Amino acid sequence: MSPWSDEKLIKIINSYREYVVKYSPQAIVVKVPPVVHHSPEIKIIMAEIGLLAKKHGCEFDFITKDELKEATNTDNTQSLIERTVLLYPELNEVFERGPKSYLYYQRLYEAVLSARIYEEWARIKEVQE
Repeated sequence: MSPWSDEKLIKIINSYREYVVKYSPQAIVVKVPPVVHHSPEIKIIMAEIGLLAKKHGCEFDFITKDELKEATNTDNTQSLIERTVLLYPELNEVFERGPKSYLYYQRLYEAVLSARIYEEWARIKEVQE
């Protein structure tokens, strides 16, 4: 990965902005490393995405891989992928048609699972209020 730069920050935020404008999501959920691994650059990205979400009226939250594992009662990446495919069997078809990069699908499945868990958290929060 290339060194950090303001241009890299702008590129990341603009990517999020394009998705928000195009799809008008109700929420943005970002998978982040554990707090002990938050570099100053990650903190800047998190803050900027938070501001973007607020500007566009989106809910915003973070989730870690450990939270994904805890919420799904799994203990490794392969188990997370298997759980996601159980919940969304149509992802098997996407896998068979798409690029053969394991890392791509790992991230895809973690993103899908993150959205589902966020929705569950939101429902629980709504009931508690």
